[in-house]
Amino acid sequence: MTDRLLVKNMKVGKRNEQGNLTIEFVLMLPLLSLLAVVGVTCYLTVLSSWNNDSACRDACRAAAQQMTAQDAQLAAVAACKRFGSGSIGQPQVSLAGNDFEYQTFPNATGQPTLESGPYVKVTTIVSQMPIASIFGGNSGGSKRSYTYPLVNNSGSPSVAADNAPVTFGSASDADGNEEQ
Repeated sequence: MTDRLLVKNMKVGKRNEQGNLTIEFVLMLPLLSLLAVVGVTCYLTVLSSWNNDSACRDACRAAAQQMTAQDAQLAAVAACKRFGSGSIGQPQVSLAGNDFEYQTFPNATGQPTLESGPYVKVTTIVSQMPIASIFGGNSGGSKRSYTYPLVNNSGSPSVAADNAPVTFGSASDADGNEEQ
């Protein structure tokens, strides 16, 4: 009789454990799904920032090889367009404030001086990050700046007489901050 009671208790215990496993699985499934979505979102955000960094570097490199500020701007925009859009966002060359700067530092003869080398500064922005598109908000985007020395520069007539850098766009940045 004791054996029969023991076997009966084993069957009941086994059946209850299977039910507990199903309940635990059902309760943990939403948490695991949320973790998967957060993981994919973080991956896409890092990928978008990396893509923006590469686009900014290539845009600045292309702008540094131009003779005038206008050609440098066009080259930077063209280089930035080569980086695809899709789920990670399309990098854009920022023309706000001092985000695009073409500086030659010419002397009285129009040639760059040795003390301060000519440079170009390019800033790119990815305005819509993947985390915002998944959760339905605006994450503020990613902003990246690069500065390269000018490669093919023999002085540019597009620089003002007071040696002020040539800038494109408005005088103020929307955020008021800049990542270096």
